[in-house]
Amino acid sequence: MNRLFSILLLAVFLMVLSVSSGYSQKVSGQFIQMDQNKDGSVSLEELQKSYPEMDEKSFKSADTNNDGKISHDEWYNFKDKPRKGQRQGQKSGKGYGQGKRTY
Repeated sequence: MNRLFSILLLAVFLMVLSVSSGYSQKVSGQFIQMDQNKDGSVSLEELQKSYPEMDEKSFKSADTNNDGKISHDEWYNFKDKPRKGQRQGQKSGKGYGQGKRTY
């Protein structure tokens, strides 16, 4: 019985890890596409080329160290942060640019 429980627990862990990894790869891909000059960060202008609805206020909320650019980690944390009307840990199901959102 303990062996079966251990196997089931491992299977659940691997499933969660797989889903998490897929989300991480998607966010990384978005960042790479936005970073048009390939300097490892995204400016407000680069962000707005990919997401025209993102304003300066949204940019500043993503730029947590206030250096005027968004790093990969800042983008990942921004994307993972719950939005207005969304519970912690809940993914929206819609990508940026799809539907009206409040940031």
